[in-house]
Amino acid sequence: MENEVNSKFIEEINKLIGEFGNSTDPQYKKLTKLAKQVHDNQKKFATSISGLEDALSNLRIHVKYLVFDLEATRRENMHLRRLLEDQEPEELTS
Repeated sequence: MENEVNSKFIEEINKLIGEFGNSTDPQYKKLTKLAKQVHDNQKKFATSISGLEDALSNLRIHVKYLVFDLEATRRENMHLRRLLEDQEPEELTS
């Protein structure tokens, strides 16, 4: 959905640039320059958003891995504690 909106926005800006670009009037040249700046800024914004989405996706994966690792460490810790508890009485009687 956002891509469609972004594409439509860029398309409309390109139409404006096309309409103003061929004029010799200083006002139209100024508008053309501003429209090109908006176009460039929109592209940079879209690239930034895409980068942020990728970073969030990677962060989610890392957090899931850390939670998985924490749960595995807890299970291993409980298992080792049980082994130690079972071993302690044998050592005392020896």
